Amino acid sequence: MGSKEDDPLLRALKKESPSGTASVSLAKVFLVALGLAPLIYLEHYLVGKGTYFTGILLTVYICAHVFDVKVQNATNALLYRAKIERALTGYSTPLESTMWLAAFLDSFWEELIEEKVATNVYQAISQKIAEKKPSFVSTMEIETLGFGSNPPSINNFRVLGTKDKNLKVLEFDVDFNGKDFRLIIKAVGADEYMLLRGRHFSIKITALGFKFRARLYIHKTANMMFVTAVNRPSFYLFDSHMAGLSPKAIPFFNVKDLLETGFEKALVEPKRVALLMEEKVLGPLKVEPNGGKFKLRIHSCESLPVTSLKSKTLPQIVVSTDLNTFKSKILEGTDPAVDESYEIEVDGGKGNVEILVIDVNNSNKRMGTASFDLAKTRGNCTTLWTETKDGLPLCKKLEEEEENGWELDLPLKGTSGKMKVTISPVRWSFEDGSRGLAATRKEPCTIVLCIIKARHLEAADRGGTSDPYAVVKYGKSYTKKTTVVAKTTAPIWAETFVMEKGHGRRGDIIDVEVFDKDKVKSESLGNCKISIKDLKYRQSMMEWKYLRNCESGQIYYSVTKKKGLPHCISHRDLFANTGLGNTLVITVVEAKNLIKADKDGDSDPYIILEYGKAKKKSEVLFDTLNPKFGFTAIFPFSAEGHSINLNVKDWNKIGKAKPLGSLSIKTGSLEEGESFEEWFTLEGVPSGQVLVHVTRTKQQEREEKECALDLDPEDGSPIKQKRKSSIFSFRVKSPRKVSVIGQ
Repeated sequence: MGSKEDDPLLRALKKESPSGTASVSLAKVFLVALGLAPLIYLEHYLVGKGTYFTGILLTVYICAHVFDVKVQNATNALLYRAKIERALTGYSTPLESTMWLAAFLDSFWEELIEEKVATNVYQAISQKIAEKKPSFVSTMEIETLGFGSNPPSINNFRVLGTKDKNLKVLEFDVDFNGKDFRLIIKAVGADEYMLLRGRHFSIKITALGFKFRARLYIHKTANMMFVTAVNRPSFYLFDSHMAGLSPKAIPFFNVKDLLETGFEKALVEPKRVALLMEEKVLGPLKVEPNGGKFKLRIHSCESLPVTSLKSKTLPQIVVSTDLNTFKSKILEGTDPAVDESYEIEVDGGKGNVEILVIDVNNSNKRMGTASFDLAKTRGNCTTLWTETKDGLPLCKKLEEEEENGWELDLPLKGTSGKMKVTISPVRWSFEDGSRGLAATRKEPCTIVLCIIKARHLEAADRGGTSDPYAVVKYGKSYTKKTTVVAKTTAPIWAETFVMEKGHGRRGDIIDVEVFDKDKVKSESLGNCKISIKDLKYRQSMMEWKYLRNCESGQIYYSVTKKKGLPHCISHRDLFANTGLGNTLVITVVEAKNLIKADKDGDSDPYIILEYGKAKKKSEVLFDTLNPKFGFTAIFPFSAEGHSINLNVKDWNKIGKAKPLGSLSIKTGSLEEGESFEEWFTLEGVPSGQVLVHVTRTKQQEREEKECALDLDPEDGSPIKQKRKSSIFSFRVKSPRKVSVIGQ
């Protein structure tokens, strides 16, 4: 086999895109601008006018530089795919008959394949909408997605060879002509667009046809299949229409591009759809496991990359799952011996383990990542799968009685390094039917989650910063966002989210994802899962958690479990422990007897709180004169004796908001730890009262600053507070529209 430079596929890829990775270099732009400075002076001296020509030259250079960076960054994915292609060049058979494969699709399309493919495409499109939601909508979500009952047609089938004798690779052309394909996207127009404000409309795709080259990996010993696409699907049939809105109102929105991008993110290599054949051939498991435990032993690491030539390499391993996070001791060198074991918990019958290697001596910079998945199968067995160093699937079926486990070399993605590990068989646990029914009769309880801050986030903007915000998802229906903190990689949110505790596995996990806010799109900066399975009543848990699917980043949170439903608990008991010292916590609980601002005899009130230079607005409560706000905001306490200015206004679709009254509350004499609650009469209107609760939190003592805002909870290093005039708040919808924040 020839060298890397002699490979025809690599040469073709390099011809299409230059090699290497890059980022926008502000230094290059500055040097070019500095070099053009004499030309600017010369142009102004000779022409006597503005420097338009030089400005055009600089603009052209910047655009060309940014385009070149984008092209170079796309090379990593192309070379990764080339690495997979190289691993499949052992041999290939001539084109063969596809009758048996067509019969296989007819048998398993509706029961197995269609569901898996549709789920992956659904998740990819939903993520695309979350990252790049059109500016003309306030909400957008997928209501229905299905590929129909007719399987695609298969042609040009052949078998590819690999070095793994247990892995068979089939490649074929797929032609999907789905006249019963259904995709329905529902949306609500944004308030910023007058013609779309508050309008509900839907986008329906009723027919879809596309072609692509597919690949099927079959692992014989593990009874697993992996489906992927070699190239981006080519659409030749596309039938869509809108309901509730004319397409002319949003001519710049291309739903076809949204669908194509979703397919690419879900199916194109190295993305793969994993299929456990036992689920459909033998039917589902009679009893689903409640969870399981296994041991992961890490022996050593080899060929770790050097992150800095100026400092010593001190790697540390972080093992994270949906339920656990473990850290190794701090190691030394690029080939360290680890020799540590971790007891991993699995929630339900499937799990994923991600292993991260960071350099603690270089701002926790990532040195590489590895991961593997596992699932419960028949006969007290567990199927595990990951990737080889060439990017091909690697599977193993472990029986519970096996003592040695699975010894393998996990490749570190994006590097030439690897990690020697041993994975023991999973000990699965089960619940009988009576215990399962008892779970639905548990006493109702409330979860109070506070997203406090983050650090070491990726710099998504050219200036080396980001505009981060966090999205909290719980169960199927709860989705909330924090405010956006501009131009930072270490944001402080201190925003609290209140939710009713769910039952089952879905009720034990809270999903948190951090995004970078941008005018064009919101880019994901990483995500994590918070387990509340073992959380006790009135117990608070505070910790740093590493973000996954990103280069770097951690998030700091606190979570508390309380008895009762959210709307039955007093707003004073819904405070989360934020670790914030010397702050002013202001809660607008409710209002009564507001004046009638609308023609129908009601109002649409909302609150604006001001303290110093900071300002925050609550959500709008429609058609009420006695709103239950439950809106809370936190201000850094000012010794200058600022007053709290509260304004109640009526929201209108068209025109300015009408004032419903205002008031001012003095807080200069409030001591640390003191609070008061009082009904205040609104000024400037005939009627209206507001119930306000004000608390000043205590200044954190030096020995108690592990969770304080001005100290790093992990190592006690100072954190600069640049946003002194900031205000933190959040909104929670519940039967009484409770919105609270912790102190």
